[in-house]
Amino acid sequence: MFRIAAGDAGLAAAIAQTPYADGPAASRNAARYQKPAAMLRFAGLGIADAVGALAGRPPRLVRLAGPPGTVAMLTTPDGQDGSRALDPDGRYLDWRQEVAARSALRLSFYRPGRYASRVRCPLLVLVCDQDQSVLAGPAVRAAGRAPRAELVRMPGGHYEPFLDGHERAVEAELSFLRRHLLGESAGGRPAAGAAAESAGRPA
Repeated sequence: MFRIAAGDAGLAAAIAQTPYADGPAASRNAARYQKPAAMLRFAGLGIADAVGALAGRPPRLVRLAGPPGTVAMLTTPDGQDGSRALDPDGRYLDWRQEVAARSALRLSFYRPGRYASRVRCPLLVLVCDQDQSVLAGPAVRAAGRAPRAELVRMPGGHYEPFLDGHERAVEAELSFLRRHLLGESAGGRPAAGAAAESAGRPA
């Protein structure tokens, strides 16, 4: 998200919810929750998938999330909450929770938080302090580099904004959008210059 917002000067505002800011840091942390043999299998599949992509072959898919020891993108504790957070009623039977194995190779070195200093529009960064999938620290530091960032911190893991923290997250995001897109004050009334005055303040 940081890179997209940095590259689009026409954005009026942007929201980064539990953003992926530092691939190397997230990968090092993720290794704590995976077994060595599974890591080797995943790496082998990723390399084979990347080579296959050069030959035009379809991607080799792996599970998005799974317990430690499985070949999956996420084996962190909060990574297991994806289905409960995004499809709690099991309505989407055709939803394939899989990703291309090759994508892990790029993500491990991807550091979009470096682009935060180039984001010129108002930016809300919502961070969950116990996030073990993308980590809170890199996102907090990225917010500190963005000229017009507002930082909201809440307890919980990566999917908390879709779980018990849903109402709090939505309230913070709607408040941000009302102020910067509609010019409303904190009390909900229109205020001249409200967007400029609130820029950079913690929500």
